[in-house]
Amino acid sequence: MEKIYTVDLSTGRIEHREYDIRREKLYGRGLAVALLAAETPLKTGRYAPENALVFTPGLFAGCRAPSAGRMTVLAKGGETSIQVCNVTGNMPQKLGSLNVCAVVIKGADRDGNAVLHIGEDGAELLHMPELGALYTDDLVAALKSRFGREAAIVGTGMAGDMRMPLSTFFCTYPDGEPEYSCPRSGFGDIPGSKGLRAVVVTGSAYFSRECAAPEEFARTGKELASLIVRNEICGSALPAHGSITLLRLLKSGGAMEKSPPPPRVAASEKRPSSRKKNYCCAPMCVIGCLNRHSAADGATYDAPDQSELVAALKNCFGIDDEDFTRRLQRRLRSLCLVLPEFVTAARSYFAAKGLAPSQPALLALVDEIERGSKAGRLIGSRTEGIAAAFPDNPALRKLTDRPAITDEKSFTVKMDLAYEELTGVDDMTLMYRQIFVLENLGICMFAAFALVSSMEAVELLARLFRCKTGLSGVTGATLIADAANCLAAESAYTAANGAAAPQTNVPSFTKVLYRYFSR
Repeated sequence: MEKIYTVDLSTGRIEHREYDIRREKLYGRGLAVALLAAETPLKTGRYAPENALVFTPGLFAGCRAPSAGRMTVLAKGGETSIQVCNVTGNMPQKLGSLNVCAVVIKGADRDGNAVLHIGEDGAELLHMPELGALYTDDLVAALKSRFGREAAIVGTGMAGDMRMPLSTFFCTYPDGEPEYSCPRSGFGDIPGSKGLRAVVVTGSAYFSRECAAPEEFARTGKELASLIVRNEICGSALPAHGSITLLRLLKSGGAMEKSPPPPRVAASEKRPSSRKKNYCCAPMCVIGCLNRHSAADGATYDAPDQSELVAALKNCFGIDDEDFTRRLQRRLRSLCLVLPEFVTAARSYFAAKGLAPSQPALLALVDEIERGSKAGRLIGSRTEGIAAAFPDNPALRKLTDRPAITDEKSFTVKMDLAYEELTGVDDMTLMYRQIFVLENLGICMFAAFALVSSMEAVELLARLFRCKTGLSGVTGATLIADAANCLAAESAYTAANGAAAPQTNVPSFTKVLYRYFSR
Protein backbone atom coordinates (compact mmCIF):
# COMPACT_ATOMS: atom_id res chain seq x y z
CA MET A 1 0.00 0.00 0.00
CA GLU A 2 1.29 3.46 -0.85
CA LYS A 3 1.14 6.49 1.42
CA ILE A 4 0.59 10.25 1.41
CA TYR A 5 2.47 12.52 3.83
CA THR A 6 0.85 15.75 5.02
CA VAL A 7 3.15 18.22 6.76
CA ASP A 8 2.11 21.39 8.61
CA LEU A 9 5.07 23.76 8.87
CA SER A 10 3.17 26.03 11.27
CA THR A 11 2.72 23.33 13.92
CA GLY A 12 5.48 20.88 12.98
CA ARG A 13 2.92 18.09 12.73
CA ILE A 14 3.44 15.26 10.21
CA GLU A 15 0.71 12.78 9.32
CA HIS A 16 0.48 10.02 6.78
CA ARG A 17 -2.31 7.90 5.42
CA GLU A 18 -2.50 4.89 3.17
CA TYR A 19 -3.49 5.35 -0.44
CA ASP A 20 -4.87 2.66 -2.74
CA ILE A 21 -4.90 3.68 -6.40
CA ARG A 22 -7.15 0.74 -7.22
CA ARG A 23 -9.85 2.33 -5.12
CA GLU A 24 -9.18 6.05 -5.51
CA LYS A 25 -8.04 5.99 -9.19
CA LEU A 26 -5.95 9.20 -9.08
CA TYR A 27 -2.23 9.35 -9.74
CA GLY A 28 0.52 11.76 -10.76
CA ARG A 29 -0.63 15.24 -11.75
CA GLY A 30 -4.28 14.27 -11.34
CA LEU A 31 -3.65 13.30 -7.71
CA ALA A 32 -1.74 16.55 -7.13
CA VAL A 33 -4.67 18.66 -8.31
CA ALA A 34 -7.13 16.71 -6.16
CA LEU A 35 -4.92 17.14 -3.07
CA LEU A 36 -4.49 20.87 -3.73
CA ALA A 37 -8.25 21.29 -4.04
CA ALA A 38 -8.83 19.31 -0.84
CA GLU A 39 -6.19 21.08 1.24
CA THR A 40 -6.31 24.70 0.00
CA PRO A 41 -9.32 26.97 0.54
CA LEU A 42 -10.73 28.76 -2.49
CA LYS A 43 -9.28 32.20 -3.29
CA THR A 44 -6.13 31.44 -1.29
CA GLY A 45 -3.28 33.75 -2.32
CA ARG A 46 0.12 32.76 -3.61
CA TYR A 47 1.98 33.48 -0.37
CA ALA A 48 -0.76 32.54 2.08
CA PRO A 49 0.31 29.86 4.60
CA GLU A 50 -2.83 27.92 3.59
CA ASN A 51 -1.49 27.47 0.05
CA ALA A 52 -0.54 23.79 -0.11
CA LEU A 53 2.65 22.76 -1.90
CA VAL A 54 2.12 19.30 -3.39
CA PHE A 55 4.70 16.79 -4.68
CA THR A 56 3.48 13.71 -6.59
CA PRO A 57 5.87 11.32 -8.36
CA GLY A 58 4.41 9.89 -11.54
CA LEU A 59 2.82 6.46 -11.20
CA PHE A 60 5.79 4.68 -12.85
CA ALA A 61 8.51 6.57 -10.93
CA GLY A 62 10.31 4.02 -8.78
CA CYS A 63 9.46 1.20 -11.19
CA ARG A 64 11.54 -0.22 -14.03
CA ALA A 65 9.97 1.92 -16.72
CA PRO A 66 12.12 3.81 -19.25
CA SER A 67 12.44 7.57 -18.80
CA ALA A 68 9.93 7.50 -15.94
CA GLY A 69 11.74 9.81 -13.55
CA ARG A 70 9.35 12.75 -13.30
CA MET A 71 7.09 14.23 -10.65
CA THR A 72 4.61 17.08 -10.42
CA VAL A 73 5.19 20.00 -8.05
CA LEU A 74 2.05 22.11 -7.78
CA ALA A 75 0.57 24.98 -5.76
CA LYS A 76 -1.80 27.93 -6.13
CA GLY A 77 -0.13 30.51 -8.37
CA GLY A 78 -2.50 33.23 -7.18
CA GLU A 79 -6.09 33.54 -6.04
CA THR A 80 -7.46 32.15 -9.32
CA SER A 81 -4.58 30.13 -10.81
CA ILE A 82 -2.56 26.95 -10.41
CA GLN A 83 1.20 26.82 -10.92
CA VAL A 84 2.68 23.52 -12.09
CA CYS A 85 6.24 22.30 -12.56
CA ASN A 86 7.20 18.93 -14.02
CA VAL A 87 10.42 17.99 -12.21
CA THR A 88 13.17 15.52 -13.00
CA GLY A 89 16.17 14.37 -10.97
CA ASN A 90 16.68 11.59 -8.45
CA MET A 91 13.77 12.46 -6.13
CA PRO A 92 10.85 10.94 -8.11
CA GLN A 93 12.54 7.52 -8.14
CA LYS A 94 13.40 7.70 -4.44
CA LEU A 95 9.90 8.76 -3.39
CA GLY A 96 8.41 6.01 -5.56
CA SER A 97 10.78 3.40 -4.14
CA LEU A 98 9.59 4.38 -0.64
CA ASN A 99 6.00 3.93 -1.91
CA VAL A 100 5.26 7.58 -1.24
CA CYS A 101 2.75 8.74 -3.86
CA ALA A 102 2.33 12.30 -2.55
CA VAL A 103 3.69 14.87 -0.10
CA VAL A 104 1.52 17.83 0.91
CA ILE A 105 3.18 20.76 2.71
CA LYS A 106 0.99 23.39 4.39
CA GLY A 107 1.52 26.32 6.74
CA ALA A 108 4.67 28.39 7.17
CA ASP A 109 7.73 28.09 9.40
CA ARG A 110 8.21 31.43 11.13
CA ASP A 111 11.93 30.90 11.66
CA GLY A 112 12.68 29.69 8.13
CA ASN A 113 15.23 27.12 6.94
CA ALA A 114 12.88 24.21 7.59
CA VAL A 115 13.97 20.92 6.02
CA LEU A 116 11.58 18.02 5.52
CA HIS A 117 13.45 14.71 5.50
CA ILE A 118 11.70 11.57 4.26
CA GLY A 119 13.51 8.27 4.65
CA GLU A 120 12.99 4.58 5.18
CA ASP A 121 12.00 5.16 8.83
CA GLY A 122 9.40 7.84 8.08
CA ALA A 123 9.46 11.64 7.91
CA GLU A 124 10.91 14.32 10.18
CA LEU A 125 10.94 18.10 10.16
CA LEU A 126 14.29 19.74 10.94
CA HIS A 127 15.48 23.31 11.38
CA MET A 128 18.86 24.12 9.84
CA PRO A 129 19.58 27.87 10.29
CA GLU A 130 23.09 27.33 8.94
CA LEU A 131 21.54 27.00 5.47
CA GLY A 132 20.45 30.65 5.32
CA ALA A 133 22.06 33.00 2.75
CA LEU A 134 24.02 30.24 1.01
CA TYR A 135 24.59 30.09 -2.72
CA THR A 136 22.99 27.07 -4.35
CA ASP A 137 26.23 25.08 -4.75
CA ASP A 138 27.02 25.58 -1.07
CA LEU A 139 23.45 24.75 -0.08
CA VAL A 140 23.52 21.45 -1.98
CA ALA A 141 26.93 20.64 -0.50
CA ALA A 142 25.74 21.32 3.06
CA LEU A 143 22.64 19.16 2.65
CA LYS A 144 24.59 16.29 1.09
CA SER A 145 27.14 16.52 3.88
CA ARG A 146 24.27 15.99 6.33
CA PHE A 147 22.20 13.42 4.42
CA GLY A 148 24.69 11.69 2.09
CA ARG A 149 25.89 12.05 -1.50
CA GLU A 150 22.97 10.02 -2.87
CA ALA A 151 20.30 12.12 -1.16
CA ALA A 152 17.59 13.52 -3.42
CA ILE A 153 16.92 17.22 -2.76
CA VAL A 154 14.50 19.86 -3.97
CA GLY A 155 15.20 23.22 -2.38
CA THR A 156 15.00 26.96 -2.75
CA GLY A 157 17.69 29.63 -2.68
CA MET A 158 18.18 33.33 -2.04
CA ALA A 159 15.79 34.63 -4.71
CA GLY A 160 13.02 32.42 -3.34
CA ASP A 161 13.61 33.78 0.15
CA MET A 162 12.98 37.26 -1.29
CA ARG A 163 9.74 36.01 -2.90
CA MET A 164 10.83 36.86 -6.40
CA PRO A 165 8.62 35.38 -9.15
CA LEU A 166 11.78 34.90 -11.26
CA SER A 167 13.05 32.41 -8.69
CA THR A 168 12.83 28.68 -9.13
CA PHE A 169 13.96 25.74 -7.01
CA PHE A 170 16.86 23.37 -7.52
CA CYS A 171 16.46 19.62 -8.07
CA THR A 172 19.41 17.28 -7.64
CA TYR A 173 20.44 14.74 -10.25
CA PRO A 174 22.01 11.39 -9.36
CA ASP A 175 25.40 12.10 -7.80
CA GLY A 176 27.74 13.48 -10.46
CA GLU A 177 28.22 16.49 -12.74
CA PRO A 178 26.07 18.47 -13.25
CA GLU A 179 24.80 18.12 -9.71
CA TYR A 180 21.40 19.81 -10.02
CA SER A 181 19.07 21.73 -12.30
CA CYS A 182 16.94 24.85 -11.83
CA PRO A 183 13.73 24.04 -13.76
CA ARG A 184 12.32 26.70 -16.03
CA SER A 185 8.76 26.36 -14.75
CA GLY A 186 9.74 26.26 -11.08
CA PHE A 187 8.50 28.69 -8.43
CA GLY A 188 10.96 29.08 -5.59
CA ASP A 189 9.10 32.04 -4.12
CA ILE A 190 6.27 29.82 -2.82
CA PRO A 191 8.42 27.48 -0.68
CA GLY A 192 10.47 30.58 0.17
CA SER A 193 7.35 32.24 1.57
CA LYS A 194 6.77 29.16 3.72
CA GLY A 195 10.26 29.17 5.23
CA LEU A 196 10.84 25.79 3.57
CA ARG A 197 14.49 25.41 2.63
CA ALA A 198 14.38 21.90 1.20
CA VAL A 199 12.73 18.53 0.93
CA VAL A 200 15.27 15.71 1.23
CA VAL A 201 14.59 12.05 0.43
CA THR A 202 16.99 9.26 1.37
CA GLY A 203 16.89 5.51 1.00
CA SER A 204 19.02 2.71 -0.40
CA ALA A 205 16.30 1.03 -2.47
CA TYR A 206 16.05 1.51 -6.22
CA PHE A 207 13.03 0.63 -8.37
CA SER A 208 11.27 -0.99 -5.43
CA ARG A 209 7.83 0.59 -5.78
CA GLU A 210 4.97 -1.83 -5.28
CA CYS A 211 4.06 -3.55 -8.51
CA ALA A 212 1.41 -6.24 -9.03
CA ALA A 213 3.35 -8.01 -11.82
CA PRO A 214 7.00 -6.86 -11.64
CA GLU A 215 8.46 -9.33 -14.16
CA GLU A 216 5.89 -8.53 -16.83
CA PHE A 217 6.33 -4.84 -16.04
CA ALA A 218 10.09 -5.11 -16.66
CA ARG A 219 9.59 -6.96 -19.98
CA THR A 220 7.07 -4.40 -21.18
CA GLY A 221 9.36 -1.60 -20.08
CA LYS A 222 12.08 -2.95 -22.37
CA GLU A 223 9.63 -2.91 -25.29
CA LEU A 224 8.76 0.70 -24.53
CA ALA A 225 12.45 1.63 -24.26
CA SER A 226 13.11 0.12 -27.68
CA LEU A 227 10.24 2.10 -29.17
CA ILE A 228 11.56 5.36 -27.68
CA VAL A 229 15.14 5.02 -28.90
CA ARG A 230 14.02 4.01 -32.43
CA ASN A 231 12.40 7.42 -32.80
CA GLU A 232 14.38 9.87 -34.97
CA ILE A 233 14.23 12.57 -32.31
CA CYS A 234 14.57 10.63 -29.06
CA GLY A 235 17.29 8.33 -30.36
CA SER A 236 19.42 10.85 -32.21
CA ALA A 237 18.56 14.52 -32.72
CA LEU A 238 17.42 15.36 -29.20
CA PRO A 239 20.39 13.98 -27.23
CA ALA A 240 22.81 15.59 -29.70
CA HIS A 241 21.20 18.98 -30.36
CA GLY A 242 19.04 19.79 -27.36
CA SER A 243 15.53 21.21 -27.27
CA ILE A 244 16.31 24.74 -28.45
CA THR A 245 18.34 23.68 -31.48
CA LEU A 246 15.62 21.17 -32.27
CA LEU A 247 13.03 23.94 -32.12
CA ARG A 248 15.11 25.95 -34.58
CA LEU A 249 15.34 22.97 -36.94
CA LEU A 250 11.59 22.46 -36.83
CA LYS A 251 10.91 26.15 -37.42
CA SER A 252 13.08 26.11 -40.55
CA GLY A 253 11.71 22.81 -41.81
CA GLY A 254 15.11 21.19 -41.46
CA ALA A 255 15.43 17.44 -41.76
CA MET A 256 16.07 15.41 -38.63
CA GLU A 257 19.36 13.96 -39.73
CA LYS A 258 21.12 11.33 -37.68
CA SER A 259 23.57 13.23 -35.53
CA PRO A 260 27.08 12.14 -34.56
CA PRO A 261 27.98 12.03 -30.88
CA PRO A 262 29.82 15.04 -29.42
CA PRO A 263 33.55 15.06 -30.27
CA ARG A 264 35.80 13.20 -27.88
CA VAL A 265 38.04 15.29 -25.67
CA ALA A 266 41.66 14.27 -25.30
CA ALA A 267 42.58 13.10 -21.83
CA SER A 268 45.11 15.93 -21.55
CA GLU A 269 42.34 18.48 -22.19
CA LYS A 270 39.89 17.13 -19.64
CA ARG A 271 39.38 19.06 -16.45
CA PRO A 272 40.55 16.94 -13.51
CA SER A 273 37.58 15.75 -11.52
CA SER A 274 36.80 12.88 -9.19
CA ARG A 275 33.09 13.16 -10.06
CA LYS A 276 31.42 11.09 -12.73
CA LYS A 277 29.60 12.85 -15.54
CA ASN A 278 25.84 12.60 -15.61
CA TYR A 279 24.44 11.89 -19.05
CA CYS A 280 20.92 11.23 -17.80
CA CYS A 281 18.91 13.39 -15.42
CA ALA A 282 17.22 10.43 -13.72
CA PRO A 283 17.69 6.67 -13.31
CA MET A 284 16.30 4.54 -16.18
CA CYS A 285 16.39 7.42 -18.68
CA VAL A 286 16.94 6.07 -22.22
CA ILE A 287 17.32 9.42 -24.00
CA GLY A 288 20.08 11.27 -22.14
CA CYS A 289 20.00 15.06 -22.12
CA LEU A 290 23.00 16.01 -19.95
CA ASN A 291 26.52 16.74 -21.23
CA ARG A 292 25.39 15.94 -24.77
CA HIS A 293 23.83 19.07 -26.25
CA SER A 294 26.27 20.14 -28.97
CA ALA A 295 26.87 23.65 -30.17
CA ALA A 296 27.89 24.31 -33.75
CA ASP A 297 31.54 24.62 -32.71
CA GLY A 298 31.53 21.27 -30.94
CA ALA A 299 31.17 22.65 -27.41
CA THR A 300 29.03 20.48 -25.15
CA TYR A 301 26.36 21.93 -22.89
CA ASP A 302 25.97 20.29 -19.50
CA ALA A 303 22.14 20.55 -19.44
CA PRO A 304 19.19 21.78 -21.54
CA ASP A 305 18.87 25.02 -19.58
CA GLN A 306 22.35 26.01 -20.74
CA SER A 307 21.41 25.68 -24.41
CA GLU A 308 18.22 27.65 -23.63
CA LEU A 309 20.32 30.43 -22.09
CA VAL A 310 22.58 30.47 -25.16
CA ALA A 311 19.55 30.84 -27.44
CA ALA A 312 17.97 33.56 -25.28
CA LEU A 313 21.16 35.65 -25.21
CA LYS A 314 21.53 35.38 -28.98
CA ASN A 315 17.88 36.21 -29.61
CA CYS A 316 17.58 39.15 -27.20
CA PHE A 317 21.03 40.73 -27.35
CA GLY A 318 23.03 39.08 -30.12
CA ILE A 319 25.48 37.77 -27.51
CA ASP A 320 27.34 34.63 -28.61
CA ASP A 321 30.13 34.24 -26.09
CA GLU A 322 30.60 30.83 -24.51
CA ASP A 323 32.75 32.01 -21.59
CA PHE A 324 30.28 34.78 -20.70
CA THR A 325 27.31 32.43 -21.02
CA ARG A 326 28.85 29.96 -18.59
CA ARG A 327 29.73 32.75 -16.18
CA LEU A 328 26.18 34.12 -16.31
CA GLN A 329 24.76 30.62 -15.93
CA ARG A 330 26.76 30.04 -12.74
CA ARG A 331 25.61 33.35 -11.26
CA LEU A 332 21.94 32.72 -12.06
CA ARG A 333 22.04 29.18 -10.72
CA SER A 334 23.78 30.40 -7.56
CA LEU A 335 20.63 32.37 -6.69
CA CYS A 336 18.17 29.76 -8.05
CA LEU A 337 16.87 31.94 -10.90
CA VAL A 338 15.18 30.86 -14.14
CA LEU A 339 17.88 31.25 -16.79
CA PRO A 340 16.11 32.20 -20.06
CA GLU A 341 13.45 34.27 -18.31
CA PHE A 342 16.16 36.34 -16.63
CA VAL A 343 17.35 37.31 -20.12
CA THR A 344 13.87 38.36 -21.27
CA ALA A 345 13.32 40.27 -18.01
CA ALA A 346 16.65 42.04 -18.53
CA ARG A 347 15.59 43.00 -22.06
CA SER A 348 12.37 44.50 -20.69
CA TYR A 349 14.24 46.33 -17.95
CA PHE A 350 16.76 47.85 -20.35
CA ALA A 351 13.89 48.92 -22.65
CA ALA A 352 11.92 50.43 -19.76
CA LYS A 353 14.92 52.40 -18.46
CA GLY A 354 16.35 53.32 -21.85
CA LEU A 355 19.64 51.59 -21.02
CA ALA A 356 22.08 49.95 -23.42
CA PRO A 357 22.48 46.21 -22.82
CA SER A 358 25.95 44.74 -22.39
CA GLN A 359 27.62 41.79 -20.75
CA PRO A 360 28.73 43.82 -17.69
CA ALA A 361 25.24 45.31 -17.43
CA LEU A 362 23.66 41.85 -17.36
CA LEU A 363 25.99 40.69 -14.59
CA ALA A 364 25.25 43.89 -12.69
CA LEU A 365 21.53 43.08 -12.81
CA VAL A 366 22.22 39.72 -11.16
CA ASP A 367 24.09 41.60 -8.43
CA GLU A 368 21.03 43.85 -7.95
CA ILE A 369 18.84 40.77 -7.55
CA GLU A 370 21.19 39.32 -4.95
CA ARG A 371 21.13 42.58 -2.99
CA GLY A 372 17.34 42.70 -3.15
CA SER A 373 17.50 46.31 -4.32
CA LYS A 374 14.56 48.09 -5.91
CA ALA A 375 16.01 47.42 -9.36
CA GLY A 376 16.71 43.80 -8.44
CA ARG A 377 13.17 43.19 -7.24
CA LEU A 378 11.80 44.78 -10.40
CA ILE A 379 13.82 42.41 -12.57
CA GLY A 380 12.83 39.56 -10.25
CA SER A 381 9.17 40.29 -10.99
CA ARG A 382 9.65 38.94 -14.55
CA THR A 383 8.58 40.64 -17.75
CA GLU A 384 4.98 40.84 -16.51
CA GLY A 385 5.97 42.79 -13.40
CA ILE A 386 8.17 45.17 -15.38
CA ALA A 387 5.36 45.89 -17.87
CA ALA A 388 2.95 46.53 -14.97
CA ALA A 389 5.42 48.95 -13.38
CA PHE A 390 5.57 51.01 -16.57
CA PRO A 391 1.92 51.16 -17.75
CA ASP A 392 2.63 54.17 -19.98
CA ASN A 393 5.04 52.13 -22.10
CA PRO A 394 2.83 49.82 -24.19
CA ALA A 395 5.85 48.38 -26.01
CA LEU A 396 6.74 46.45 -22.86
CA ARG A 397 3.55 44.40 -23.15
CA LYS A 398 4.88 43.00 -26.41
CA LEU A 399 8.02 41.83 -24.63
CA THR A 400 6.25 39.81 -21.93
CA ASP A 401 6.82 36.06 -21.73
CA ARG A 402 3.85 34.15 -23.11
CA PRO A 403 2.55 30.76 -21.94
CA ALA A 404 3.15 27.98 -24.46
CA ILE A 405 -0.54 27.53 -25.19
CA THR A 406 -0.79 30.98 -26.82
CA ASP A 407 0.99 29.47 -29.85
CA GLU A 408 -1.63 26.80 -30.49
CA LYS A 409 -3.71 28.82 -32.97
CA SER A 410 -0.75 28.96 -35.33
CA PHE A 411 -0.63 25.18 -35.78
CA THR A 412 -2.80 22.30 -36.89
CA VAL A 413 -1.52 19.12 -35.29
CA LYS A 414 -2.38 15.63 -36.50
CA MET A 415 -2.95 12.74 -34.10
CA ASP A 416 -3.18 9.15 -35.27
CA LEU A 417 -5.11 7.27 -32.57
CA ALA A 418 -7.97 5.01 -33.67
CA TYR A 419 -9.94 4.61 -30.44
CA GLU A 420 -13.70 4.58 -30.87
CA GLU A 421 -14.01 6.33 -27.49
CA LEU A 422 -12.14 9.34 -28.92
CA THR A 423 -14.42 9.92 -31.89
CA GLY A 424 -15.19 13.62 -32.14
CA VAL A 425 -12.24 14.77 -30.01
CA ASP A 426 -10.18 17.32 -31.95
CA ASP A 427 -6.49 16.58 -32.47
CA MET A 428 -5.15 19.50 -30.42
CA THR A 429 -7.21 18.43 -27.40
CA LEU A 430 -6.06 14.87 -27.96
CA MET A 431 -2.41 15.97 -27.93
CA TYR A 432 -2.92 17.81 -24.64
CA ARG A 433 -4.54 14.73 -23.12
CA GLN A 434 -1.55 12.62 -24.10
CA ILE A 435 0.82 15.16 -22.55
CA PHE A 436 -1.16 14.77 -19.33
CA VAL A 437 -0.94 10.97 -19.65
CA LEU A 438 2.85 11.29 -19.62
CA GLU A 439 2.77 13.65 -16.64
CA ASN A 440 0.42 11.36 -14.72
CA LEU A 441 2.72 8.38 -15.30
CA GLY A 442 5.97 10.30 -14.71
CA ILE A 443 7.31 9.89 -18.25
CA CYS A 444 9.82 12.50 -19.48
CA MET A 445 8.29 15.03 -21.87
CA PHE A 446 11.22 14.53 -24.27
CA ALA A 447 9.82 11.03 -24.93
CA ALA A 448 6.65 12.61 -26.35
CA PHE A 449 8.06 12.47 -29.88
CA ALA A 450 7.96 8.68 -29.70
CA LEU A 451 4.91 8.18 -27.49
CA VAL A 452 2.33 10.78 -28.57
CA SER A 453 0.15 9.84 -31.55
CA SER A 454 1.25 6.19 -31.42
CA MET A 455 -1.25 3.41 -30.78
CA GLU A 456 1.61 1.01 -30.05
CA ALA A 457 3.10 3.33 -27.44
CA VAL A 458 -0.18 4.14 -25.70
CA GLU A 459 -1.09 0.46 -25.48
CA LEU A 460 2.34 -0.35 -24.01
CA LEU A 461 1.72 2.33 -21.39
CA ALA A 462 -1.66 0.74 -20.65
CA ARG A 463 -0.04 -2.67 -20.24
CA LEU A 464 2.50 -1.16 -17.81
CA PHE A 465 -0.41 0.42 -15.91
CA ARG A 466 -2.13 -2.98 -15.58
CA CYS A 467 1.13 -4.58 -14.40
CA LYS A 468 1.73 -1.83 -11.86
CA THR A 469 -1.77 -1.67 -10.36
CA GLY A 470 -3.28 -5.09 -11.02
CA LEU A 471 -6.32 -3.35 -12.55
CA SER A 472 -7.63 -5.26 -15.55
CA GLY A 473 -9.44 -3.81 -18.55
CA VAL A 474 -7.31 -0.67 -18.71
CA THR A 475 -6.55 0.40 -22.30
CA GLY A 476 -4.82 3.36 -23.88
CA ALA A 477 -8.22 5.00 -24.17
CA THR A 478 -8.62 4.61 -20.39
CA LEU A 479 -5.37 6.48 -19.74
CA ILE A 480 -6.43 9.25 -22.11
CA ALA A 481 -9.82 9.44 -20.37
CA ASP A 482 -8.02 9.76 -17.01
CA ALA A 483 -6.02 12.63 -18.49
CA ALA A 484 -9.20 14.28 -19.77
CA ASN A 485 -10.63 14.10 -16.24
CA CYS A 486 -7.41 15.67 -14.93
CA LEU A 487 -7.72 18.55 -17.40
CA ALA A 488 -11.37 19.04 -16.46
CA ALA A 489 -10.57 19.00 -12.74
CA GLU A 490 -7.92 21.70 -13.16
CA SER A 491 -10.29 23.88 -15.18
CA ALA A 492 -13.09 23.37 -12.65
CA TYR A 493 -10.82 24.27 -9.74
CA THR A 494 -9.53 27.47 -11.31
CA ALA A 495 -13.09 28.41 -12.33
CA ALA A 496 -14.26 27.83 -8.75
CA ASN A 497 -11.49 30.18 -7.63
CA GLY A 498 -12.83 32.89 -9.92
CA ALA A 499 -10.82 32.49 -13.13
CA ALA A 500 -12.86 34.06 -15.93
CA ALA A 501 -11.40 31.93 -18.73
CA PRO A 502 -9.38 28.97 -17.38
CA GLN A 503 -6.45 28.09 -19.67
CA THR A 504 -4.91 24.65 -20.14
CA ASN A 505 -1.60 24.67 -18.28
CA VAL A 506 0.88 22.91 -20.58
CA PRO A 507 4.69 22.75 -20.29
CA SER A 508 6.78 25.19 -22.33
CA PHE A 509 8.16 22.26 -24.33
CA THR A 510 4.73 22.01 -25.97
CA LYS A 511 5.94 24.74 -28.35
CA VAL A 512 8.22 22.14 -29.91
CA LEU A 513 5.44 19.54 -30.05
CA TYR A 514 3.16 21.95 -31.93
CA ARG A 515 5.71 22.11 -34.70
CA TYR A 516 6.63 18.44 -34.73
CA PHE A 517 3.07 17.11 -34.92
CA SER A 518 1.98 19.65 -37.51
CA ARG A 519 4.78 18.85 -39.96
